[in-house]
Amino acid sequence: MATPKQPSPKEAGFRALPAAPSGENAGTFLNREAVRRLCLAYDSGWSYDELVALYDDLRLQIQGASPGWTADRAFCSDGSTAFVGGLGAVLAIMPDRSLWLGKLGSTPAEGLLSYSGMTFTHAGTVHFPPPNPAARETKRLR
Repeated sequence: MATPKQPSPKEAGFRALPAAPSGENAGTFLNREAVRRLCLAYDSGWSYDELVALYDDLRLQIQGASPGWTADRAFCSDGSTAFVGGLGAVLAIMPDRSLWLGKLGSTPAEGLLSYSGMTFTHAGTVHFPPPNPAARETKRLR
């Protein structure tokens, strides 16, 4: 059986996620695909702003296809952008374009992002201290 052609970061359809296969958890499947596409875009030389915009678009598609799945966009004091999942998973895109997966913790040693030092703006956005790539259970994707 032939493997279907995977979209390239240069193709228009790259920003459109496929439907989750029957029997799969849609949120898990689609997020795995979104992270895979984010890594492909990184490998293709996309800029920091392009990477952030890509995952932002993809996470909104996931939220629409999988009720209950969430990933809120947050900002970090070093210029990084983080996406914090409803169960505490964190995807951080650093200004140098590096991509990190980790979790939300109460201290910097416990998580890629930590509650300590977190603030809210009048506009309702969340701001975190810089991500800690050395935190437990943190993995560099690129």
